[in-house]
Amino acid sequence: MKLFAFLAAGVYRGLWRYTSINDLITFAKGVAFGSALSMGAILLLYRFQNFSRAVFILDGLVLLFALVGSRLAFRLFREMLPLSSATDGRRVLIYGAGDGGELVLRELRNNPDLNYRPVGFVDDDPLKKDKVINGLRVFDSNGTLPGLCIEKGIQEILISSSKIPAETLRSLRALCRDSNIELKRAYLKIEPVDFE
Repeated sequence: MKLFAFLAAGVYRGLWRYTSINDLITFAKGVAFGSALSMGAILLLYRFQNFSRAVFILDGLVLLFALVGSRLAFRLFREMLPLSSATDGRRVLIYGAGDGGELVLRELRNNPDLNYRPVGFVDDDPLKKDKVINGLRVFDSNGTLPGLCIEKGIQEILISSSKIPAETLRSLRALCRDSNIELKRAYLKIEPVDFE
């Protein structure tokens, strides 16, 4: 009955390596549905005689923790395994430390064929300075970017947001042109930026 409940709730549809909060909600629904079916079957067959109701609660909690733990273990092992791209590839800064930047980082780490080595984030927001996103530091872009690119040996800058002001884009283009650094947009797809 619980396997049927998991199938009905969609527990087996998700890819294990991409388990997210939405999947955890799906797991909770599947466990609740499975527990309800089990309780209904016991009620119909045995009228709950000689059965403790607490067992169903404990069973549901143990099942939920086992299911969530097994799925998250795959992500944990995947994050712990060293990737070949961790030391190889073009050294890149991700400009924009928001949701778009985090998505770009995830894409770069999941696709070693892109041949990028993310070094850190750069953001205009002073509140994000020195914060860490998925193990990479957020650097301040206000006046320190040229020195940072030299210090870190940056070969490319990937723009992860479409909300960067035109003036900032112009200064980025000038910096990249003068420092022989490639500038690319990565919020829709990775493509070269026209310097004209």
